Amino acid sequence: MGSPLAEASTLAGWLGLGDFDADSPDEQRATTIIGVISDLARGEARQPTWELATAPANVSAIVLMVAVETWARVDGKTSVTVEEVTRRWEAGDIFSESQLFTLRSFRPGQTGGLSSIQFSRGMTTRNPITTSPVEGSGRPVGLYDGRGY
Repeated sequence: MGSPLAEASTLAGWLGLGDFDADSPDEQRATTIIGVISDLARGEARQPTWELATAPANVSAIVLMVAVETWARVDGKTSVTVEEVTRRWEAGDIFSESQLFTLRSFRPGQTGGLSSIQFSRGMTTRNPITTSPVEGSGRPVGLYDGRGY
C-alpha cells in the first residue's frame, strides 16, 4: 500500500469522531481505508508517485470523500451527511462518475477542455467576413478580423 493521500485525523473530524488514539483499531482502520483508496486513485490517474504533499488538492478531497463513504458503508448506510450536505451512493461503486472524470483528467498525455485542429487539405482560402450589413444609415458591425481566433 502506498502513502495515504488524506489524513486519518481529517477523516475522524469529518465523521465527528474526535481524534483517534494512536494505534487504536479505529485509527488503523482509517489508515487502511485511506491507503487503499489512495492506491486506487493513483491507479485511475496513472500517477504512482503522488504523495500527500504532491497530489492535487481535489484528488485528496476525493480520497477523503470516498473514505468517509467507505467508513459508513460498513454500517450498512448508503449516505453520509457532512456540514448539511448529504452524499448518497450505490452499493458497489467506489468512485462516482465525476470523481473518475477528475482522476482520469490527470493521466499523462490527457488534455481537457475544448481544442481545435487546423487543417487545409481540400480547403480553399476565402476572405474573411469582416462586417455585417446594417439597415439604414448605421455603421457596419465588425464580426471577424481574419486573425484566426
